[in-house]
Amino acid sequence: MKDTTQTPPHEIDTMDEIEEMDETDTMDEIDEVEDMDETGDRDETDKTDTPAENPPVDSESLTDRLVALITDKKGEDVLVMKMDQLTQLCDYFIVVTGNSRVHNRAMAEHIDMMMKGEKLRGRIQGKEDGGWILLDYGVIVIHLFTENLRNYYDLETLWKKAPARMIKA
Repeated sequence: MKDTTQTPPHEIDTMDEIEEMDETDTMDEIDEVEDMDETGDRDETDKTDTPAENPPVDSESLTDRLVALITDKKGEDVLVMKMDQLTQLCDYFIVVTGNSRVHNRAMAEHIDMMMKGEKLRGRIQGKEDGGWILLDYGVIVIHLFTENLRNYYDLETLWKKAPARMIKA
């Protein structure tokens, strides 16, 4: 087995090697590898499905509409965190607890349908499992958790400096 902990990103050849990286490797190194083609050159293909290419939106208004949809679909413990002063990742996190993995998948479908209606494209991760579904639309990132995974990952504490408001259902 090849030791990849000290291997520069341009020398990593396979996904197996990426999976073998330990926690000391940074996400930037992994992202660099994923952006390379088979020859080790940067992949310059058009990435039109990335949230960064969405049209400008009023993120506060959109967040309010998303919260209304989520509460209508029985999302629980809805927390809106204003992230723009802490990170360039997004303007808002919306953290939600669903009562099951199936419930989370259903909420994710409704959210994605709404966002497509707004002409916004995003990335969705974790939908197959449903325990933690992340919907990234650039300015807004939505986290749908089962109760036990929300408690385990505890984003509220991780991002405790973010101004936050709990939504009463």
